[in-house]
Amino acid sequence: QEALRLSNGKKDLARDMLAKLTANLGIEAEEISHFFQQQAWSELQEKVHRLYGGCCYCGVPELRQASGELDALLVKGDHTGLPDSLNAVLKAIQRLREWVEDHDLDIIFDMENEDSTA
Repeated sequence: QEALRLSNGKKDLARDMLAKLTANLGIEAEEISHFFQQQAWSELQEKVHRLYGGCCYCGVPELRQASGELDALLVKGDHTGLPDSLNAVLKAIQRLREWVEDHDLDIIFDMENEDSTA
């Protein structure tokens, strides 16, 4: 529903944006973990900020919130809360990946469009 709202009811746009965001989430998670382990704070912040930006257009509230919180900590330079915030992002990524694997986005967005016109 949120993805459709964010795309002004354009189901193809909503589906495509979500598919684009989720296409490389496994790689994104690996890179985020790598930058954290290397304490490459600038690279980590850039990666997390891009992820957060993508989430803002796709209707994925859990990952949007988690990545936004991690981004804010990195911008402030507050590294004390990073492990918990990083774990929240990685868990949200995993849950989203599992959800996408279990659902056909074409069918979901076709059903969403039918529900919104009923």
